[in-house]
Amino acid sequence: MIKYLLLISRQGKLRLAKWYVAYPKKEKAKLVREACQLALGRSARFSNVVEHRGSKYICRRYASLYFVASIDKDDNELIVLEVIHHFVEVLDRYFGNVCELDLIFNFHRAYFVLDEVILGGELEDSSKRTILKYIQVHDGASEEIEQAGSNGAAAAIAATVGALKLRRRFECGEHRRQWPPLFLWTCVCLLVLFFSFSIAISCFFPLRVGG
Repeated sequence: MIKYLLLISRQGKLRLAKWYVAYPKKEKAKLVREACQLALGRSARFSNVVEHRGSKYICRRYASLYFVASIDKDDNELIVLEVIHHFVEVLDRYFGNVCELDLIFNFHRAYFVLDEVILGGELEDSSKRTILKYIQVHDGASEEIEQAGSNGAAAAIAATVGALKLRRRFECGEHRRQWPPLFLWTCVCLLVLFFSFSIAISCFFPLRVGG
């Protein structure tokens, strides 16, 4: 059983980490440091298998990446080497001449591919064609969901804009009904002042004449 699988760059950067055994956070950090030291500090002439702290480390280099897997001491290291190579071949077919940048910018896809190859620390499927078929189906479904979400968001935005325009028109109509034009208000005010002035004069002069 594979305990964990790490992908480490030549600069010692962790590009992918999959844990199949529960470890505390501090223990994980310690194991990653040890794996980096074992992978980067070994010459290409040395064996791909290293025994350390009661476990076996399977280390294999592809271009600028080191694939490091930890297994139990009694497990078959040759099978794990083939599993790692199988995973690399699937990545290469999926991305097309895979490189480190593909794993950096598409790490979520790399994890998905890994989950189709290894499940619970054991080889899940040995057929690259079957794995790629499942991945293509998943990618197609994801694209349809994203497209449906985009169309739904666009429809919601369009409906919101339409509702705002309709509300604006309604409010403008109410505004015109409630508040007449300035010219009409001016005429009304002048008429009120004229009649008020006329009434005041008619009331004042009879009082003076009668006095």
